[in-house]
Amino acid sequence: MRFFSLAITCAGLAGCELPPAPAEVLGPTPLPGTETTLIALDHRSLALVHNGNGSQLWRYTPPKPVPPRYGTRPEPYLSCHPGLSPNGVLLIYYTDGIVAVLPKSGAERWTYTYRIRGEWTACPVIMPDSGVVFLDPRQPRGKSLLVKLDRDGQVAWESVLPDVGLVETAPQVESTSGDLIVQTPSHVVGVNPSGGVNWIRERSRYARE
Repeated sequence: MRFFSLAITCAGLAGCELPPAPAEVLGPTPLPGTETTLIALDHRSLALVHNGNGSQLWRYTPPKPVPPRYGTRPEPYLSCHPGLSPNGVLLIYYTDGIVAVLPKSGAERWTYTYRIRGEWTACPVIMPDSGVVFLDPRQPRGKSLLVKLDRDGQVAWESVLPDVGLVETAPQVESTSGDLIVQTPSHVVGVNPSGGVNWIRERSRYARE
């Protein structure tokens, strides 16, 4: 009854969102070649610890978001394991955007906030040139939208994928060429490093070959 009552209340408020199910705290994330590991302290904060003696090198907690004008909104939380880009910047993924920090100090280098925040988004992927590609939650005209940020957190390109269903999983990248592969329930799509579509194939074709 409590959930039903909350749903009725939210129905009358513009912008009101039901909070998502509690997120699982991320497991440890080792940073290769650094002798350090990131530990999630809760659903939002991270600490970098030394593997040899367990000492804390720094702690990162993002600023609290500005509350919406109407209704309520769940607080952003860590959505995917952080990743270390080729240029040595650490990318931290939240349900409302991406934060880049310097791994030696934990100082922010840049932040990017999603224009529309959903309760879940597929994990971003780091590109060979230290950019990052993610599936934008906007889904314009019912299609999937891939967005690439450059190494400075600026939008490098946006690519609306063909109308072959919505991408449901994280994009995958070839570590040398930067070519991307995305998958919908019915198709597989190849995307080049500039955001253009290289090819489209029905998944059922692979089963027949």
